[in-house]
Amino acid sequence: MLATADREPFVNRLHTAKQKHLAEMVQSGDIPLRKGMSPLVLRAEEFVKEALEAGAKIGIIAGTCSTPEERIADAALAALGPGTAERLNVYVLGESMVTSEAEASGSGQELSLERQFANAQAKVKEDEASAFIQSLQADTEASVPLGIDPALLLAAKRGKGGLSVAFLAACLATMDLPLKRCAAVAANNSVLQAAQSAGLLAAAVPSALSARGTFGNADAVFDGFGPGGGVTWRRLEALLRKANGEQ
Repeated sequence: MLATADREPFVNRLHTAKQKHLAEMVQSGDIPLRKGMSPLVLRAEEFVKEALEAGAKIGIIAGTCSTPEERIADAALAALGPGTAERLNVYVLGESMVTSEAEASGSGQELSLERQFANAQAKVKEDEASAFIQSLQADTEASVPLGIDPALLLAAKRGKGGLSVAFLAACLATMDLPLKRCAAVAANNSVLQAAQSAGLLAAAVPSALSARGTFGNADAVFDGFGPGGGVTWRRLEALLRKANGEQ
């Protein structure tokens, strides 16, 4: 047993040691997938490759609470195999970004979208993103791009620093995509709500923990990825075309 005064220093030392060990695992490429994740990654990989072959643009919003955030995202992308990861647009919405936003809010300083978007090296500010939403929601361009937000990369601890409509619009702005022609695939109701508010088609792919939940903010709910009841690129593309009044 530790004395009360010794507990916080001990926990801090333990957390520091775990972070160091995780960084070493990332460096060596030794981070294993969680038990049962391999089939999910395989089906998701097939979905991504099918969309890329169809000419879709894919953006992944990586929301990890682990540090270093970008390296963790890189390690997850490596599971998609060579030739795929470099064709994806990756945006990191991690714990440090949420913390920075909270600190800015507490100090009376407004955090610009440019700062929030620093990990993606974008230069789109919040007012530009808002204008982007207003100008592109009615866009009828014929291309059918795609935005992906896998449940695997969503952080549960978000609070007010979570995925916002402006951040989502900024991601798509850097990809030069009209919001009306995009879909978001997620397992989190707050993400689905942000997607709908931005004018995207919102498709829910529940995780094992949320399989029995309700998804009132989703335009469609799928049972994972792949054939059967899962989402495939053809199914998502058909939903996008229908939502835009196309045959």
